[in-house]
Amino acid sequence: MRAQRPAYSAFLQVCHALDITLLAWLIGLIALFRLDLWEARMVILINWLLNMALSFFLLGVLLSAANMRDGDRDIRGRQDIRAQNAQPAPEFDYP
Repeated sequence: MRAQRPAYSAFLQVCHALDITLLAWLIGLIALFRLDLWEARMVILINWLLNMALSFFLLGVLLSAANMRDGDRDIRGRQDIRAQNAQPAPEFDYP
């Protein structure tokens, strides 16, 4: 009979993969660009923050595009009220 693996083993594998990735980033930045540890950590942090911001922006774009069916319809499929009630701009006679 095989011993069961704990349920958190997948989580630990992901954590170790992140540790190895962080170590590879640190060693690579220090070796390639001759940065010290503090500078390499800041580059990784800025890279991570920009990646998260771009990911949230792209998620918003994709969700917005997924909710659009037609350009003149809202989410529930009704005609756009602004398009229905659109009136031409008044013309002014200037002296």
